[in-house]
Amino acid sequence: MSEQDGRLDARMRGLFADVDTGSDFDRGVMQRVAALGSLPAVDLRAQFERKRELARQRLRREALSNAVTIAGVGAAAGVVVWRHAPAIIQWVRPGGVGEIDPWLLAGIVVAALAGSLWPLLRRFPTPL
Repeated sequence: MSEQDGRLDARMRGLFADVDTGSDFDRGVMQRVAALGSLPAVDLRAQFERKRELARQRLRREALSNAVTIAGVGAAAGVVVWRHAPAIIQWVRPGGVGEIDPWLLAGIVVAALAGSLWPLLRRFPTPL
């Protein structure tokens, strides 16, 4: 046995030192399974609904976080485009165009942000 195998064996023994592998292990598992089956259906349904609602809340938080991240990246890109508009125009059109209207650019950026946030904004309740 190599030194690496010995280290792996020692690590595995450390990880599984508290695992119950006695002869009564099966009996304990069967008792826990039987206890789950004896719960009333109402309790099981309440547990399921609670877990479902927690998962729904977690997914909503993640979706909100993703939407905010996307909006932030879009806003940062809009600022970069606004700041470097003449250079970007020269890259896009090598012949060049004199100036780009900054208000037109701002309108395009705001429209893009509103379009990307519209599904999120529709979910919030309207104020009275």
